[in-house]
Amino acid sequence: MFYRSFAVLFLSIPLFSGCAFGLSDPPAPRPSARLAEVETYVRAVVRDGDPPSVSVAVVDHDRLVYERAFGLADGPRQIAATPDTTYHWFSVTKLFTAVAILQLVEDGRVQLDAPVARYLPMAKEVYGAHAGSITIERLLSHSSGVGDVGNDIVSWVHVAGPHPKELDLLRGQLAAHADFDGRHVGEGYYSNLGYILLGGVIEAVTGRSYTDVVKTKILDPLGMTKTGFYYDDGRFSRAARHAVGSHPNDLMGFAASLTLDAGIVRECNDQRYWFNGFHPNQSAPSGLIGPSSDALRFARALLQKGELEGQRILTPQSVAAMARPRSVVVDSPVGKLEGFSFGYAWFVGKDPQGRRVLVHGGSGMAFTSMMMLWPDEERAVFVAANGSYFDGAMGQRVAQAFGSLTW
Repeated sequence: MFYRSFAVLFLSIPLFSGCAFGLSDPPAPRPSARLAEVETYVRAVVRDGDPPSVSVAVVDHDRLVYERAFGLADGPRQIAATPDTTYHWFSVTKLFTAVAILQLVEDGRVQLDAPVARYLPMAKEVYGAHAGSITIERLLSHSSGVGDVGNDIVSWVHVAGPHPKELDLLRGQLAAHADFDGRHVGEGYYSNLGYILLGGVIEAVTGRSYTDVVKTKILDPLGMTKTGFYYDDGRFSRAARHAVGSHPNDLMGFAASLTLDAGIVRECNDQRYWFNGFHPNQSAPSGLIGPSSDALRFARALLQKGELEGQRILTPQSVAAMARPRSVVVDSPVGKLEGFSFGYAWFVGKDPQGRRVLVHGGSGMAFTSMMMLWPDEERAVFVAANGSYFDGAMGQRVAQAFGSLTW
């Protein structure tokens, strides 16, 4: 759901007591809570400024029934968040990568059971005899045996262009991160690297950049006009309000300040780091930036079997395939998730009320997001925050609370 390298750092003891995280989170709302109680809970989460703001949007039976922002998009400058405020979505991007791959499958240009080396010869060079078992389908369901990139991903960010393509990133980094464990083929071990490989496949097959494919084949058809990959790519208007990413001045923040590009930290104010606009070098696993309302246009398309307002991005069969359990989640950034499996990108399981739910979060330094879909109820919730820590569960408690309301 988020950068694996941060999973250990999330357990760090804060250096400053005023920046403690997860220690004073209010109790989550009751399953039978009313809207006012849930909003009170969100206000309590942002009251101490960690995260400084939270944006929430809810879709029920193909209607946007709720959209609201709480707190400050920019704390030092006292700029309030609004429903149009954009946030980094980080690993929620993997859902878009999965859709882009399935579009190529539908077009007959990619085969799910084909080894990735068919499209990326460098995979054969790096993985050798193991390359044949690393199929597109297994990469989609985190069950290929491919490892991850470890702590190096902390430094894979940049403030301004040029923005690397996935193929360029793979050419420079794949050989140094070629861990493979054949014992885990078929088991669900979360891998950002697996989705970088899928991004490389998209570029190799189409001859276009991954970001261009996603924009023209998914974002534009769905009317996601406020969402893009880079602050400077002309997709955002001058009036766009971007949330400023932040992180408390704790051990994780201190460690990151020693390794990140000096231009990333804008200021440290009231024991909190505030960041200039930055981008992960790897777009396919974690690159999208946008508001909650745009995220739910994507969710609506999936809830409506691949079509939104006359624009189809996937067949109903492909949408169903994404949500089909394929590999039990043995390892994720938050450990083993009892009762959950990986579909294609999705974490598939049941919520505390026993309802079938599809989940994917995104988190790393400075931002957190969470998307949850209840297909049987035709409901979706997306929440985003401009802080690394969010309700102790990457925003899932907030999303679950809104998803449990009667709309």
